[in-house]
Amino acid sequence: MAMTDDKSEGNVKTIKDFKPQQKTEQKSSNRSTILLSVGVICALILAGIPYMDDQITNGKDGLDGNKGDSSLITATPLVNLDDCATGGYQIKIGLDDDGDNYLDIDEQDASEIICNGQQGLSGPQGLNGVNGSSGEDGIQGNPGNDGISGSNGENGTDGVNGANGLNGANGIDGEDGFSTLSTTRSVSEGPCLDGVIFEFGIDEDSDSLLNRSETDSSLAICFESLQSNRITDNLVNAGDSFSANCQNSATMDDVFYFSSYDIAFGCELWASRGLNSTRLSDINNGGDSQIGKYLGMVVAEDKIWFDAWDGTSRDLYRADDKGVELFADFATDIDTGDRLVHATNGLYLQAAGDLYNLSDSLAILQTGVSNLAEAGNGIAYNKAGELHYNGSIWPSITLDSELVWDEDNLWFLATNDGTGSELFRIDSSGLEKMSSTLGTGPGQYMGLNLIAGLVVFDAPLTGSPDIHLLAFDNSNLTLFNLNPALSSPGMSGGVIFSDGKLFFDCDSTSGTEMCISDGTVSGTKVLADVMTGGSDSDPRDIMVVGGEVVALAKGWNGSANIGYALYSYSDAGATLLWDPQPGVGDSQAGLYGEITVAGDFLYFVAEDGNYGQELHAYAHGELSNTWIVLD
Repeated sequence: MAMTDDKSEGNVKTIKDFKPQQKTEQKSSNRSTILLSVGVICALILAGIPYMDDQITNGKDGLDGNKGDSSLITATPLVNLDDCATGGYQIKIGLDDDGDNYLDIDEQDASEIICNGQQGLSGPQGLNGVNGSSGEDGIQGNPGNDGISGSNGENGTDGVNGANGLNGANGIDGEDGFSTLSTTRSVSEGPCLDGVIFEFGIDEDSDSLLNRSETDSSLAICFESLQSNRITDNLVNAGDSFSANCQNSATMDDVFYFSSYDIAFGCELWASRGLNSTRLSDINNGGDSQIGKYLGMVVAEDKIWFDAWDGTSRDLYRADDKGVELFADFATDIDTGDRLVHATNGLYLQAAGDLYNLSDSLAILQTGVSNLAEAGNGIAYNKAGELHYNGSIWPSITLDSELVWDEDNLWFLATNDGTGSELFRIDSSGLEKMSSTLGTGPGQYMGLNLIAGLVVFDAPLTGSPDIHLLAFDNSNLTLFNLNPALSSPGMSGGVIFSDGKLFFDCDSTSGTEMCISDGTVSGTKVLADVMTGGSDSDPRDIMVVGGEVVALAKGWNGSANIGYALYSYSDAGATLLWDPQPGVGDSQAGLYGEITVAGDFLYFVAEDGNYGQELHAYAHGELSNTWIVLD
C-alpha cells in the first residue's frame, strides 16, 4: 500500500482537519472526555465476556462523567448564488459552548456551501412494445360432489393424577468467577511521547492486578506523531558502533537484541525496547567478544543463542532481557563453517565436526558432520561424503543449500558428479536430480523459494556468467527463466516472501531496483524505479512490516541524490518513509546489519551525519495499525 497523506486507512486514524476554536482549558477537557469515553466503551465491551461457572463479581458504579458540549449543525437555504445557479444550502458546524441550543458566530468551527444539482436532460422516448395475442379461454370444470360428514368422536377418560415427586437435593455451590480488569497507563516513551494505553483482561490469579499474561486486548492512543530517532552513540560522536564483525541482531518478545561496540567494553550484546538501549554482557572483559561472529543469533526456547569470545575461547552462549549465560564450553572453538539450526524437533549445533541436539543434551549425536541444514521437520547433513536425512543415507551427495518442503517433495541444491551444484528432490520414490544445466553457485543470494507450485532460485546457466531468476515446474519437469531481462536477483537485499509474491533486488535497464515475481513470466518485473535514468537505487535489507514491503534504498530529492533512506513499496511504486540524514547527505543505511522489526519499531544501522554508524529506530505504528494517532 502506497503511503499517502490520508492516515484514515485501516485502523490508524489521523484527526487533523477538524480544529475547534476553543481555549487551552477546553482542549484539555476534551482530551479527558475522549479518554473517559474510550474507557467507558471498553468497559461495556468487557461486560459481555463470559466467565467461569455461575457467579460474577460486579464492580462498583463509577462516578458520572462531566456533561460534554453539544455539537450543532445548521443548514440555511440559499438562492441566486453566483456559484450555485440552482440554489443550495450553507452548512455550519460547531460546539454549543454556551448551551443555548443556538450556533453563534464565535461557536462556528467549519462551514460549507452545497449546491443543488442541475436537472438532467430528458431521455429519448422508448419504442412502443408489440401487443401480445389474447390467450384462449380454459374449459369449465365439473362441480365436485359434497363430502360425507364425519361422526363425532367419544370423549376420552380422565387420566389418574401422578404422585408428587421427591424434592431434589441442593446443588453444589459454584466457584466464584474471575473478575475482569482494565488498566490505563500514560505513555511518555517509545514511539509516543504523549499518549495513553488501555489494557483489558481477566484476573485469573485473583491478585487484583492485570499481569501481562492476563491481558487479552489493548488500545493505544497517541496525541502526537510517533517518534523515530537515533538510539545509540556507543562510540561517542563520529565513531562507528558497528562493523563487519559486530553487526548481528535478533528479535524476541518485542525486544531487539544486537551486537555493538562501545568505548569501555568493546563488542558486546545489547537490548532495546524503543528509543533507548542497554548493554547486557561483558563476556570478554576489556576486549571484543564479537557476538555471533560465526553462528549469528538464533531464537529458540525463549532464548537468544550465539557464539562469543571470552578472551581465551569461543563458545556457545544464550541470553534474554534479564542477562547472559555460558551454555557450553567446547574443547574446540566455534569457527567458520559451524552451524546453529532451530528445527521443529529441536535446536541443533554443528561445531568442530560434531553434531549436538541442544534441546536434549550436550551428548554428541554424530561426528564428522558438515553442511548442517534445516529440512522439513528435521535436519539434514553430510557425513563421510554421504547425505543424511530422516534416517536415510544417499552416497556421493554434497549439500549446498537449505532444504524446503512442499508437502510431497523435499527440494535442495547439491553436488554429486563433479559438474557443479544442481537441483535435487526427495520424494516417496527416493532421490532424483531435476536439472543438469546450472552454473557455479546457484541459490547463493536467494536460496530456494516455493511459489505458485514452482521452485524459484537464483542461478547462472552453464556457459553464462549472468545470474538469473530460474523456476522449476514440477508438474511438467521443466526449468525456465522467469525474465531474461533481469539479472543478479537478491545480490544486495536478498529476498522476502509476502502475499504470494517474491520481492528482491535485481539488475535491469533501469539499474538495480526493487523487483517482484508472482511465479509467472509476465508478473516477474521491476516493481519501482526509484533512481530513474538507469541509476541504481540498490535496495538493501528487504523486510515486511504491517503488510508493507520496506527496504533501505537510494533515491532522489528533486535532482539531488539523498543517499540511502527507508522506503515503502507497493504496486503503485515507492514512497519515502524516513531519511536518517535529511537533505543530500548519504546515511549509508544498511551498510551493517539488517532491518529488524520489534514491537512498535523497525531497527536499522545508519549514519546521521554527526554520530557515525549507529542504531536507528523508526516507529511503524502507521504500518502495523497498532496505534490510533490523534495528531
